[in-house]
Amino acid sequence: MGELVISVEEDANFSQKYVSGTMVPLISLKQATSITIHGGRLSLTGFNYAIALSNGAMLRVMDADLTVKTTFASAAICGSSATGYESMIVSHSNLDVTGASSERFSSISDFGGGIMLYDCHITSPVGGRISDDSTSIVQDDGTTASHIIIKADALLGDVNEDGRVNEADVVLLAQLLADGDALANYPNADLNGDGYLTLTDLTLLVNQIRIH
Repeated sequence: MGELVISVEEDANFSQKYVSGTMVPLISLKQATSITIHGGRLSLTGFNYAIALSNGAMLRVMDADLTVKTTFASAAICGSSATGYESMIVSHSNLDVTGASSERFSSISDFGGGIMLYDCHITSPVGGRISDDSTSIVQDDGTTASHIIIKADALLGDVNEDGRVNEADVVLLAQLLADGDALANYPNADLNGDGYLTLTDLTLLVNQIRIH
């Protein structure tokens, strides 16, 4: 399987200009391909589909902060059809996906190979879920959803709650220790689980970053 890797260290934005008579997606994956996004925030805006998959391609989003919008199509991220073999895997990522309102398609739809979420959950629409056939993300009653937000689950060591564990968390935790801030406001900072913020937590955080 070929692999397209998008590594974003700083915020990046890509948008598609409208060209009369064309309906080309911003990103088109036509073979078995995975996309992995690490770090930063990536924003994609397509006139038609922003990310379109076909021929059994797989979209894999890991540890990402991703915003996807379309200005015309109802599906911002989509496979070829509900009976196709394309799939989408989201792991510990934040996604904000918006498509045009439609009674037929959600903004994430037509993944015949299924949609899978790991270490993250749907926050909008309220009660939103993966459809019964696993091809789309829908509202609680099964109707389409034009705006979908997926949030990463809490990550131990992610003190500033930006979805990543890095040097910024070390700086914040050191400041919290100096200021004597309450643990209740920063539950991800208690790395040893003893109910207190101490130098031990800071040491564990530094070691965790060094290992990774």
